[in-house]
Order: sequence, then C-alpha cells, then structure tokens
Amino acid sequence: MSTSGRKTESRKASASSVDGCKACGELELKDQKTSEVKWVECDVCQKWHHIACIGLDDRDYEFLKRAKKNNKHIFWLCNDCKEAPFEMMKAITDLKEKQEKTEKDICLMKSETAKLECGVEKLKVGVEKLESKQDKMEVVVSKLKQEVDDIKSNNNSLRAEVDTSLAEVVKGELNKKMHEVEHNMEHVQQTLQETRAMTDEMADHESRRNNIIIYNVPEVDGPTSDIRYNSDMDFCMQLFTKLVTGCAKEDIKRLTRLGQRQDNGRQRPLLIEFYERTVKNIIMESLNKLRMLEEKFKKVVVVHDMTPKERQECKEMVQEAKRLESQESGDFIYRVRGSPGMMKIIKIRKRM
Repeated sequence: MSTSGRKTESRKASASSVDGCKACGELELKDQKTSEVKWVECDVCQKWHHIACIGLDDRDYEFLKRAKKNNKHIFWLCNDCKEAPFEMMKAITDLKEKQEKTEKDICLMKSETAKLECGVEKLKVGVEKLESKQDKMEVVVSKLKQEVDDIKSNNNSLRAEVDTSLAEVVKGELNKKMHEVEHNMEHVQQTLQETRAMTDEMADHESRRNNIIIYNVPEVDGPTSDIRYNSDMDFCMQLFTKLVTGCAKEDIKRLTRLGQRQDNGRQRPLLIEFYERTVKNIIMESLNKLRMLEEKFKKVVVVHDMTPKERQECKEMVQEAKRLESQESGDFIYRVRGSPGMMKIIKIRKRM
C-alpha cells in the first residue's frame, strides 16, 4: 500500500504514470471539499485509486498509512487483482493438507517397520536359543550313547552270570530310552525348521514390500531389450499420470517382465519395484479410478507382489468370500482387502 498528497511532487510523478485514479480515471475528485486527495496503490497492479472511489473510509486509510510508516507487511489489493491470490492461497492450503497426510503416512510406515524389525530380532533370539538347546541335546544324546555302549559292554560281561530273561528286560528298557531320545531330537529339529521357514518368509515379504505386479500390459515385439523396456516404461508412466499419482521415472528402481517370452502372444506380467513404499501406496489407493480411464487401461490389473504363502492365503480368503457371498440375500458383497500379511474379508453393501 502507498499513500501521497495530491499536491506533492512524488504523488504527481506516480499519478502521471497511471493517468489518474484507476477507478474513475481522474486526478481530482468531483465535489472535492479539501485540497488534499487521499490515494491508495494496489500492491499487484501498482495502480492508484481514490479512497472515495473504492469505498475505503478514513479510518481504514489511516490504518494502512500507519502500517506503511511502520514498515509492516500489510497489503491492499483492488477488486480486479484480489481473485487470483485467494485462489492461490486455497491451492496452497490444499497442498499443505496433502503434505500433512503424507507425513502421517510416512510416520505410520516407520512405526510398522520398527515393529517388524523388532519381531525379526525376537525371532533371531528364539532361533539362537533353540540352537543352543539343540547343542545341549546333542551332548545329552552323546552321553546316552556312551551309557548305552557302557551298558552293552557290561551286558556282555554279565551275560554269563544272568539269565536270558534279565537280558531281555535290560534291552527293552534301553530301547525305550533310545526311542525317547530320538523323539525329543525330532521335535527339536521340527521346531528349528519351522522357525527358519518363518524367518525366510519375513525376509521374502520385506524384499517385496515396495513392489507391484501389473497384468495385461501390451508387450511390443521390439528387436532390442531397450526398445521393449522403453515401451513398458512409457505405458506405466501414462497409467500413473492418468491416475494422478505424482509418480516419476526416478521413483522406479526396477521394471521387468516375469517369465520367458512366448510365441502365443500371451502378455507376461510386469514387475515394478519402487525406491519408496509411499509411492506404491499412492498408486494402490488410486486404483478405483481405473474404470474411468480410456479403453487401453481398463483391462489393466494391479496387485501387490506377494510371497507364495501370502498368495495361497489370499486365494483361500477369496474362496471364503465367495462362499459367504453365495449365502447372502443379495444386498451385500464380500471382498478381500488389505496389504499382504494383513488381508481380511469385509462386507460391503451393494450400490443401488
């Protein structure tokens, strides 16, 4: 905001550059009763206005004048210029809300990662304890075998002194004890195998957490792998852009077709790994827009990259959802929702 008296030299220079008031086009006011004309300047278009022409009273004028004198950052915009800043402020507010939501999602993912890492550490400790127990069991078995050998040796020396029935009793007890030891060993080995399988499953899940698999992506028959790769990348970037995900090529760590190329024209699934899980989550949350896209994208299917165990669990849950839906009266449908390892069956009312 700027102010100046009509008769001062500095005001005359400003007025001449704009040829008077922007609202009325005049330097002086009609029915003017004083020699002083009060002006304000728009901070966007830098045009001067009589305060009487824009409906600004003396109290507001004096407030703006004091603020200017005290170097306070207070702006005044004319009616022609004020629409655009309000639209920009609204857009900035929307962007801030999206940023806050993204930051909350990142905090949640960090918390989940910390819990998973804690669980892996606990499993490692459990495996170490089981291995320690196995070592102890092996020592016990070794001692038992030594005892058995000693008993056999003693049995040979006693065989001449005892009858056959006593020898059979000793042999039966010995076999019973050996059977118990073997049973305990089998139990320990089974526990170790189950623990290792669980650890391997968690590691496999972790390696796939930033991945998605896309089906029905057209596969070009290019002469080089670079041409085929660029075609796949262009299709995916078009899809992500249509879904308004904000994904860029720099967010993609790896893009590859799964399986051997076939001559029957069947399109191989496309595996995409992202650097950040946030990008993957945004894409998965935007899939409800697929049905509104152009025809070449409507047949595309996007899913999580799951471990074999997770795929089997998902398949079983889908079958259960179909069974529940077959028993429903028709007002509800059942669907499997959630990320790998946390999937569940939900009941949804049909759209009328």
